[in-house]
Amino acid sequence: MDLSQEDKEEETPEIPDDDAIEKFERVKETLGDLSVYEDLAENRWYEVNGEGGTMEIFIKLGNDKLMPLSKISRIVPKMEEMKQRRLYVYPESKDEAKQLLEKEGLL
Repeated sequence: MDLSQEDKEEETPEIPDDDAIEKFERVKETLGDLSVYEDLAENRWYEVNGEGGTMEIFIKLGNDKLMPLSKISRIVPKMEEMKQRRLYVYPESKDEAKQLLEKEGLL
């Protein structure tokens, strides 16, 4: 499947509220089979992706001890996880998708 950013039809904010999720679901339902791919981007802001998968950022303390950032920060544990969702359609279906969403008042 060869899709690009231009083929993206709908996306939620990185941290969607209930209204954004509801709209996304309405768009998904309206597009039906025109929607060919749904992407879910989940991540914590304070983690990095490496060869072994996702790992938390560590901080080197004065005594050379390593501590997870989430253990020494009061802010990091309160940060919400990213849960952005995206819907894609094939380029040849973009016009039809836009018409359907306009008709339903979703654009």
